[in-house]
Amino acid sequence: MNERIRQEYLDALGIIQFVPRRILAGAKASEPAFLPELEEPELEAGNLPPIQEVALPQRQMAAESSTPKIAVSDLVQSIVRGPDATPTPANPASDKAIEAEIPARFALSVWRPCASLMILDSRQLGDALPTRALLHNILLAKSVTLGGGAPDVLSWPPPGLTQALGWSAAQDMVSAFLQARLDLQPAQYLWLMGESAYRAVISPTGSYADDLGKAINVDQLGTLAVVLPSLADMLQRPELKACTWAAIRSLPIR
Repeated sequence: MNERIRQEYLDALGIIQFVPRRILAGAKASEPAFLPELEEPELEAGNLPPIQEVALPQRQMAAESSTPKIAVSDLVQSIVRGPDATPTPANPASDKAIEAEIPARFALSVWRPCASLMILDSRQLGDALPTRALLHNILLAKSVTLGGGAPDVLSWPPPGLTQALGWSAAQDMVSAFLQARLDLQPAQYLWLMGESAYRAVISPTGSYADDLGKAINVDQLGTLAVVLPSLADMLQRPELKACTWAAIRSLPIR
């Protein structure tokens, strides 16, 4: 069986895989397992798809310089019109609206280990990582049991949808899902693990890096959202576990 499919089956069945932290005496050395790469179809020169213009998010640059700042859109327009044309002034409100409509694509695992906590974790379907085992250990440190059930999965765009929809539509879908669940059983805390979960609930154009480890009050859901690294990110970068533990250590979860 393909290794990637096997890992997804085990995760769906709720089977926690054993990953040794230390090499046992006399044990055979582990060999890295490389997942097969997905082959991308080659495009002929005369059958290339049209290039779509995508608005890039503005990045804040803290530079003490006398050089005036020029928006990317103005720079592109000046190149198209020529050197003698006068660039039009930037419109921050319009740029932010365009950024919100950048096509969104993500998958979120939704966990409800206890009454006071709901978890949204940004999934990486292409990686065979023991994310469930890591979440089990994190919750165990807070005296909470994860349980053996499989998580719900929120995917965007929805299956069968041909047109690309932006983050504003994705936020509406995630908000409606969470509102329905929280109306049935309110939660005091909502863990947003990973950048996709953060953008789907808090802000498509916000700074995930700046809000990492912070608690943000989500009034429309009546809960406190804690922005954390995703389980996959913590497995790939173990130093992020310290940030996670510092953010959740004092939370009374029951």
